[in-house]
Amino acid sequence: MHNFLSILEKLKFGETVLVEYSSKAPIYLLFHELIKWSRENNYPVLVDDFLDTLHMYKSQMEIAGIDTSLLNDLNVIKIGGAINIGKVLGRVPITESTVLEREYDKIFEKLPEEKMINLVLGFDKLFILHSERKEFIPSIYGVLKYLGNKKRIAFYFINADLIKSAVPEILPIMEEISTAVVSIEEKDGFRINLLKPLNI
Repeated sequence: MHNFLSILEKLKFGETVLVEYSSKAPIYLLFHELIKWSRENNYPVLVDDFLDTLHMYKSQMEIAGIDTSLLNDLNVIKIGGAINIGKVLGRVPITESTVLEREYDKIFEKLPEEKMINLVLGFDKLFILHSERKEFIPSIYGVLKYLGNKKRIAFYFINADLIKSAVPEILPIMEEISTAVVSIEEKDGFRINLLKPLNI
């Protein structure tokens, strides 16, 4: 974990990092470490919380005995879901993807002009909800549109098991868009693999 966090120092604002994990991996550990790293570097954290995924992470952290008080002052944009954690800056309903992207943009554009770490949780669930492939396009465009935005370094947490079984074509598209790809697996503990080079 320490080696991975030291590599983060090489990232530039505007980058998008895809974090792929299996359903069995304790991904909340990496989430917790990223928040601590952000605080240590005085970067505010923005969480895009799809369908109460932040609540799931918090609950897993509590069961594991990890202090969750650092979640209390997170800035959060909620996309669907109903459980509030942190400071909720705005809500976006789960509806047509074009409407979702438009409403999200309105909230993001009002954020202060400062550099932030943007942790995107549960984005993969969005594709499960879409009934037609054409609805994927605005969501993918939303990721592409924010690529290069110097206001943030984004980390998209994606359950690779879920995506591969439901909409396998999404994963290679996300990998192509992202400037870095890491894979998390539970093998001899918590293992992080670099699949696409970070900016080093």
